[in-house]
Amino acid sequence: MAITVLKVIRVILLCLSCYGYLYLIVDKGKIKVEFSPAILFSAIGSAMFFAGILNILKETCVAILVAGIIFAIYSFVKKYNPLRFICPGTIFFLICLVYFGYFYYGRKLQSYDDFSHWGTVARLMLESNRLPNFQDNIIMFQSYPTGSAGFIYFIGKATGIRSEWIMPFSQTMLTMSCFVCLFAFVKHKITGYIGVVCFCITVICSQAFVLSGLLVDVLLPMIALSGMLIGIYYTKEINRVLWAVMPSVVFLIAIKNSGLFFSVVIIVYVLLCVQWKTVKKGSLAALVLSPFISLVLWQKHVKLVFSDGLSSKHTMAVDSLKESFLEKDPKIIAEIKEKFFSAVFSLQNIFLLFLLLAGVT
Repeated sequence: MAITVLKVIRVILLCLSCYGYLYLIVDKGKIKVEFSPAILFSAIGSAMFFAGILNILKETCVAILVAGIIFAIYSFVKKYNPLRFICPGTIFFLICLVYFGYFYYGRKLQSYDDFSHWGTVARLMLESNRLPNFQDNIIMFQSYPTGSAGFIYFIGKATGIRSEWIMPFSQTMLTMSCFVCLFAFVKHKITGYIGVVCFCITVICSQAFVLSGLLVDVLLPMIALSGMLIGIYYTKEINRVLWAVMPSVVFLIAIKNSGLFFSVVIIVYVLLCVQWKTVKKGSLAALVLSPFISLVLWQKHVKLVFSDGLSSKHTMAVDSLKESFLEKDPKIIAEIKEKFFSAVFSLQNIFLLFLLLAGVT
């Protein structure tokens, strides 16, 4: 009973800490409420990624938690009205958290990929307070970044919950925060919100959206979508919100090496929209260089802690990509192209609904 009460208290403290950061993002950063959860969670995931490389996971987790609580107390002192956070997007987000908390509670990991990598890495981090290294022979894909596992670590450590269900629930929190960004673009109140909710539910219920596991194939494009949506929404004020885009472009690298491609797309868009006469060159340079620096740091880390890590499967390197490409003959490449365009323009592609949604809302 005492342990349960302690966990409830820690969950409340985590919520309080998140509230403090959301206050900072919305009130001080002048960012629309709908974007704040995605910015916060991407920033936490990025911070835990770098903390893992520096071998200070536990200390960083405590620091993030305490700093958020201090910001929350500051907002109370300033008599900030928390009702400003209430909007259709955040209501949808909270409903999803309640539902998926009920859905995942008590469940065990089932996917093969969870046992072969994602779940194994997250469990190891929670138990040892460090990233995998040469001591861990069970890690099959040594060069895979641990960004999503880092966020899971933060939620697990902050709440004190070690059960397996907290892992997919934490990752679902990340994904749901990205969906909330869509609500910022609604113009026609009733039809717009209904359309966004229907789209989100359609995606969540689709076969491609694997809610029962820790695969990052859906999380990766959703984080990229959130970063791009922030850039699009603030196109005319892009100079002011460079800091808000940065967590996404960094966290994409932390989730998967190939996230670099998404980061480059976001950066190119920002560079096309930036107002060069008034932009702070240091902030712009930080945004442009941050994903590349993150990738280099990760590769250096893998090379240091694993004797043969950079030659493992799925390594993001020029030689690895060249070898993978040369393995495919023209017939296979043509087949891949055909299947790709067939999938993209199929009526079963739920993301075509997003294009229709953009016109309706």
